[in-house]
Amino acid sequence: MQNLSEFIKKTFKYIGIYKIKNSFSHPKGLKVIFYLRNLRIQTRLIIAFTIISLIPLTIIGLFSYYQYSNSIKNKLSKSSYQLLEQLDKNISTEIEKYENLCDQLSLDTLIQENLPRYNMLDDIKKGTIVKEINDLLGEKRLVNRYIDNISIYTDSGEQFYDLGYDSFNNDYINQFTEGAKRNIPLDYWASARSRRDLNSIVICRSINSITDSSSRLGYMFISIDEQEFSKNAYDNVDMGKGSAIFIISEEGIVLSSIDSSIEKGKKYPDPELFEYIQANQKGNLYTFTLDLAGEQNQVLFIYNSRTKWYIAATILISYIDAEASKIKTSIIFLAILCLIFSVAFSLIITISIAVPIKNMVKTAGKISEGDLGVRIQDKYNDEMGYLSNKFDSMVTQMGELIKRTNEDQKKKRELELNMLQAQINPHFLFNTLNTLKWTALMSRVPTVSEGIGALANLLRNTIINKNELITLKEEFINIENYLTIQKIRYADSFNVIYDIEECAKNNLIIKFILQPIVENAIIHGVSENNRQINIKISTHSFDEYFEIEISDDGKGFDLSAIKDRNMVLRDNEGKLSGIGMNNVRDRIILHFGDKFGQTIKSSIGEGTQVVMRLPVIKKPGDEAC
Repeated sequence: MQNLSEFIKKTFKYIGIYKIKNSFSHPKGLKVIFYLRNLRIQTRLIIAFTIISLIPLTIIGLFSYYQYSNSIKNKLSKSSYQLLEQLDKNISTEIEKYENLCDQLSLDTLIQENLPRYNMLDDIKKGTIVKEINDLLGEKRLVNRYIDNISIYTDSGEQFYDLGYDSFNNDYINQFTEGAKRNIPLDYWASARSRRDLNSIVICRSINSITDSSSRLGYMFISIDEQEFSKNAYDNVDMGKGSAIFIISEEGIVLSSIDSSIEKGKKYPDPELFEYIQANQKGNLYTFTLDLAGEQNQVLFIYNSRTKWYIAATILISYIDAEASKIKTSIIFLAILCLIFSVAFSLIITISIAVPIKNMVKTAGKISEGDLGVRIQDKYNDEMGYLSNKFDSMVTQMGELIKRTNEDQKKKRELELNMLQAQINPHFLFNTLNTLKWTALMSRVPTVSEGIGALANLLRNTIINKNELITLKEEFINIENYLTIQKIRYADSFNVIYDIEECAKNNLIIKFILQPIVENAIIHGVSENNRQINIKISTHSFDEYFEIEISDDGKGFDLSAIKDRNMVLRDNEGKLSGIGMNNVRDRIILHFGDKFGQTIKSSIGEGTQVVMRLPVIKKPGDEAC
């Protein structure tokens, strides 16, 4: 782990991604790695596959979208520029027709000769002039079909000629006159509403003498139907959904527009647009972005120096982005499909790795609970299959080893029992037989007969009976035989009291585990002052176990002076066998497990208490209490 930390530290330092602190030298410094170790392998694999697939998809998708979006915007802008330029040419061509008509009329001899002396003409002559001008206009019928009216005024303001189709009020006439004066030598273009409430574009010209250009003879006003003009000039031009094309005069007045929502003859409803147009007028073709009516628009305009018009077009940014949005939707859809495929594929890969690991973990959990019969049984040929097969082999070997160990332990217990059954202490036999001999010589009493009978029964139950587990009642028979023999030797130096629960008598216990405890109580409990000691044997039953308590009020001993309380009283001299209290404890644990065993309490002058905890086991057919 230390080597790994140093390697990562040097790598990060080399590439300069992150400044490694001193704490990184400790495994706790690898916070990300150890955080990931707290996640399941399946979760880590899904996260890894998702990130690995999502990052390239996102980068490629965003790059493609912005590249395509910019390409579409550039192409659309160029296309719009070209349309606007073509529109300017169309309008210039259309205007040129009316300017030519003005030229022809203003230079006509009939008008040049009669306009200055209009006050001196009689009515017949004036009528003749009107007829001749009508005949002249009749020859130009192609142009006339878009003309609402043609009127000519003298320099003093008298009407020299009027076509008679439509007319304007005096305010408009004064506006036209002032504009024509102000705009010499160019024509003045204006927007007006006729008496018939029609929108018109009016070309206003000052008529000067052909012999003296400084001499003004009068004024000519030609009104053109705005709707027809716009149709003829740019009605066939389409810049996309939501776009608008209109013409603004240098005063900001809207002269013409296809969009009916833009009112003609008045200033554009959003004054900011005209301010931007004037502020950005640096050449012939201009563009900027502006928020109009709550929507972003790209504004393009051309300045026509001939008419001093601004031919403008507004295109919705949303329309420009529409094509890009389509590809954006396609990219998102494809990205989602790829992501779904990636996640699905990652799940398949993850399951192929995680499921064998889960099976191994599940199997290991069952094995830890003691079930050695479970197997993974992975038949695949990958590393997980190889590891699973080795795991199964290991569990099989473990089971065989445990089985062999159990068999060895069973044989060991049988040998131990055989050994115990054969291990009758010669000193005990000598002392017992010697006591019986002298008793028989000195007093011919039934004690000899009882002692010999008890010894015979004890030897029979110990040596001949091979059953390792016997009932508590049978064990008490062995204790009674043993106590009969010991009373011959110790006379009335001890007294045994029984407090046995009736339901505990049929409990199965290990044979010959009470005798060593009782023997220790007799041999090591008898006091030097020949005081009779009391030995009490009692039982206490619980749900799944019961306790056998053997206590005495003898001289006792100091437990604190003994390192192992279960290894006390090892003296075999004068005892029935070499079985010690430690042997009793080991046999209980060996048979029933660590939850069972024995405890010892003793104090000098107060006696000793031994408690054995044993499981409740009944013979088949015996009823539990």
